[in-house]
Amino acid sequence: MSMALNTEGVNISRMRLRGGAKDPLLTRLRVSALLASASLAPPDISAAAILIVNKFKYPLPGNIALKGGAMRLSTEWEQAVRLRMSLLARTALRPIRSEVAGSADAVLFADEAELAACLVRDWLHGRVADRWWWRRVLGDLSPPQWLRQHVLARGEVMVPAIAVLAVRSLAAAWLARMEDAEAEEALLAIERTHALSPAMTQDQSSAQRPRVDNDHPGLAEGVTQADARTTAFERLITTVPEARAPALRPQQRRLLALSLALTRAPSWARTPQLAIALQELDHAGLAEGAHASLIPGTGRPWIHKLLVARTAAGVGMEKMSNPAKLHSGLQDMTGAAAPLRPEETQVRNPMQAGIARFETQDATQNTPSMVTQAFVHSGAAEKTEALSAVTTLGVPQDEAPAIEDSLRVHTRYGGIFYLLNAAIALELYSDFTAPVGKNLTLSPWDWLALVGRAWFGTEFVHDPVWKVLAQLAGRTVKDAPDRDFSAPSDWRIDPDWLAPWGVVDTLRVGVTRTRLRVLQGFAVFDVARDPAVRPLAQARALCAASDALRGHKLKRGRALQPHARARTATTRWLQWLLDYLRARLALALGSDGSDDVPALLCRHPAELAASASGVHVHLALAGLPLPIRFAGLDRDPGWIPAAGRAVHFHFA
Repeated sequence: MSMALNTEGVNISRMRLRGGAKDPLLTRLRVSALLASASLAPPDISAAAILIVNKFKYPLPGNIALKGGAMRLSTEWEQAVRLRMSLLARTALRPIRSEVAGSADAVLFADEAELAACLVRDWLHGRVADRWWWRRVLGDLSPPQWLRQHVLARGEVMVPAIAVLAVRSLAAAWLARMEDAEAEEALLAIERTHALSPAMTQDQSSAQRPRVDNDHPGLAEGVTQADARTTAFERLITTVPEARAPALRPQQRRLLALSLALTRAPSWARTPQLAIALQELDHAGLAEGAHASLIPGTGRPWIHKLLVARTAAGVGMEKMSNPAKLHSGLQDMTGAAAPLRPEETQVRNPMQAGIARFETQDATQNTPSMVTQAFVHSGAAEKTEALSAVTTLGVPQDEAPAIEDSLRVHTRYGGIFYLLNAAIALELYSDFTAPVGKNLTLSPWDWLALVGRAWFGTEFVHDPVWKVLAQLAGRTVKDAPDRDFSAPSDWRIDPDWLAPWGVVDTLRVGVTRTRLRVLQGFAVFDVARDPAVRPLAQARALCAASDALRGHKLKRGRALQPHARARTATTRWLQWLLDYLRARLALALGSDGSDDVPALLCRHPAELAASASGVHVHLALAGLPLPIRFAGLDRDPGWIPAAGRAVHFHFA
């Protein structure tokens, strides 16, 4: 008798039972009930991992126990199956690392994004029929049909899958084969899951170019409109050189550029600069064969400006007029050793050396992922399409971010990830329940890095978690976490943040020569002082604008010391925020003021497992303080749009 069965975390596509059965239907129901009550998933692989087993032979035990009046498989048998599955997981072939089909008993994918990327790679190369595991995954669907049903409409899988393929210079080849409607569907899914504005996902090739404010973050004073657009456009091309692939149409090009920008520069990808750069990409007219588009607002090819900017780095002007010499000079700059193809006479990418390196990345979906999939060989095969001739300008392997492998490290600061729940509660970032909510332009991973460094100093910087946060944020450890963040110069607290303290009778007002501050143990307001108005009158006007603060008593306090002149805008903003955050956490944790709140919350040894779709934090249940549990800070944040990943806590 053959049957299919789904249990928690395990999908058995086909099962064969041997032996006489007078009533096959009754036997099927009993076996389904027995296996559904069993725990068969191996405990030592990531919760997001997908293990596909070719054949799994293990006899059902004769000693089926009765428990609570119901039949149940013996604990010994369950343990034996889990042990066998764990052994298969440890010896499983990793298709992302090896393209050899072989005769492996099992294959392992870090997550769904890695599985999708491997499927695309084998489909493009016409090797799906040679891999037994794809028949278990695809069923009766073709690869394009499966991708359309399971990947295109899921931005949390689509973005990391494109990033994994980009490492092997296959992302553009895949997207070039998409229909425009499919690319549009994928863009809308990314807009929804990553909480982006429509300007990031809609084709603006026929729209009027947007006006760029001269005080835009990251732009120097007096920058012209054309230069502002050029700056944003060049940043995009530097970050995503694959966007120059000539085979891409506008929607596919935007999809590639947006996905890789979200992966490689997530903080910058949330600034208006990316929207401007994407609009310039649409206007640039990168038609098939057009390797050198014009700089927005000028009559020169943008590639010319990049080359001129890099001349001092070792590429002389005489090399620019000679493709062979130019290629040789670029090798000196980028380390790229790939031979010059005839169609690449313009140049591959002189700015590749500026791309941030990654050791791993990962983004997880907002729905529970399948832990393990066990399949029985069916022997069927499928004839797939051959890889079409698609010219791509990919990133050389030695310059590409190595994001395909999952990362595991141990840290002393596993509790730093509890702060993500605090940030969501304060609406600094939205979660999967409200993806279009508020989101700082600062990546959540960079926010954690800034908080950890402010609280624990060099001890936190030297911990492995610092490098992990940098990789998740798409930057190197030498890059400043706030490099793409423009902090506000004034502080006005959200009135809802004061609700946990109830009614406060009196607020203190302190002034310096240039600043006015309204305090409640932490700054409620910290703004520029108006010299034409008395301090109490200015403070009263600030409070009157909020229902929660209107009518509060104000008391003039001692003059406050001005912020140190050496502090950056980010440092001042972070200090305002951390003063409040420390007080709010102390209240939630029931601290009497004598506890070291940052240490109580953050100093917990943990193992971090990160992949292209998620971050899993493994902690000891015995080391979890009850106040953290009572405060709800240990709940799974799940999918965080601004982080581009889901975060899960595991306690053992």
